[in-house]
Amino acid sequence: MLDIVKMSEELRSKLQLEADTLINDRLTMRDVLEARSRELADKRDAEIGRIESWAADQRKLVQEIFTALLQETEMDRMKNDESLERMTGGMHAPEAAPAHTPAKTMPRSLKDTRSTD
Repeated sequence: MLDIVKMSEELRSKLQLEADTLINDRLTMRDVLEARSRELADKRDAEIGRIESWAADQRKLVQEIFTALLQETEMDRMKNDESLERMTGGMHAPEAAPAHTPAKTMPRSLKDTRSTD
């Protein structure tokens, strides 16, 4: 009977040691996972900041490019207006049709008489 009690105590000690080891492993894993979560959150925030900085630079670049293109187009329009004024001798040139206006369709009778060369 004494052997059974002794073996029970040894088994209980081994089980307690195994349980303590498992608990320590789980606590260590929890600490590692928490540290990893903080590290990933820091990396995420840094990457988002880098992307936002890049996007701001891209927005600024696109804005500068289109501003320059708009200025160049306005300069071309002004030069064109000056040339028109010189060519018409100061008379007002007729307004051009807007670029988005669809072309007028040819009457059916004229379409039929056109040559197809």
